[in-house]
Amino acid sequence: MEIVGALTLVVIFLPLGFALFGYGGIWKFLTLLCCGLTLLSVATIIGAPFAVLWWILAWVFAALARRDRLSYTSR
Repeated sequence: MEIVGALTLVVIFLPLGFALFGYGGIWKFLTLLCCGLTLLSVATIIGAPFAVLWWILAWVFAALARRDRLSYTSR
């Protein structure tokens, strides 16, 4: 059971690990915020459907952070 909990945490914070290689500070913060809200939503039974939406939004912000990194390197 502990392995499932640890795996869940890794999957929830996977977008943050992806965003850490970007340059956009605000996008990293928003990714962290969405990952935290995903964790909070998973912890409550009522908020479980919203967890998927928060997680998708976290991936969007992570992609924006990575896009900022690519735009800085192409200049």
